[in-house]
Amino acid sequence: MADPNVLNPHPPEFERFLYACVGEDRNGSVVTVLSTLARLGFDPWQEAAEL
Repeated sequence: MADPNVLNPHPPEFERFLYACVGEDRNGSVVTVLSTLARLGFDPWQEAAEL
């Protein structure tokens, strides 16, 4: 049987933080902590681990 973490290798304890909504962009799309960090060129999962 395949490892269940193959499709989602990131630690689940960071998901609630990274997927928290921080607002909307100009197009009305939801902006999350994850998308904000990614737009700034950071690795969101690495940044969450360091916090």
